[in-house]
Amino acid sequence: MKAWIASVCLVAFCSSPVLAQDGAAPAADPKIEVATKILEESHALDHMSAALDALLPQMVNLIKRQAPSLSDEQLKMVSDMFSEELKATLPKMMTANARIYANHFTLDELKAIEQFYESPVGQKVIAETPAIIKEATPLGVALGREAAIEVLPKVIERLRQQGVKI
Repeated sequence: MKAWIASVCLVAFCSSPVLAQDGAAPAADPKIEVATKILEESHALDHMSAALDALLPQMVNLIKRQAPSLSDEQLKMVSDMFSEELKATLPKMMTANARIYANHFTLDELKAIEQFYESPVGQKVIAETPAIIKEATPLGVALGREAAIEVLPKVIERLRQQGVKI
């Protein structure tokens, strides 16, 4: 059960720093306005939602392994609750991402990015991104799991060398 709670906390931890910022972006900042337009034109909200949809089964499988006594109905309830709560944060993530874009690009660069997304190749990137996310997310989860399995014994050994009892 502790591992199940830890996995839930990990998901919250992974998504919280960007959301800790104030959700409102200054309306008069042209960089944020263009960045927001880029995110809207590139369907970033849809892509973030697709990424959550791809991660959710992985989370549910982890919960199922940690709490095998949960029924399918209970797991569906957990999945639905996570999905609803996480998707409710997406507008805040969009605002935070617009601010991040504005911090990393000049206004001219943002305008060039906007032009790219309006081009035929940019439109193809927009159209293909959901399928790419759906395909890449499980791969990323699997590779991350393999890396964790590989490094965990080394971490434990190093901590033991430092006198930590594990």
